[in-house]
Amino acid sequence: MRSRARQAFRAPTSTSFFRTQTGVTPHVYVNTLLMEKALDSLVATEASIADIGFDLGFSSQSGFTRFFAANVGMAQRTIGVPPRS
Repeated sequence: MRSRARQAFRAPTSTSFFRTQTGVTPHVYVNTLLMEKALDSLVATEASIADIGFDLGFSSQSGFTRFFAANVGMAQRTIGVPPRS
């Protein structure tokens, strides 16, 4: 019984397993996917910044803007895309 308990304790968590397989945590992975989708949408569509944010699951444009700036390092309007309403 103790042997199995030790093995269970040493078993990797799903997060650590994910990280060993991908090199990043699930949180970073999801944020990367969101940023790729956001950048693609900003460049390839005429959708507004608010609509893109809502499509990605953000409840407000300001939340999406903060997320974008924190992950890309600049505001959406500075990536060479004309401003949208």
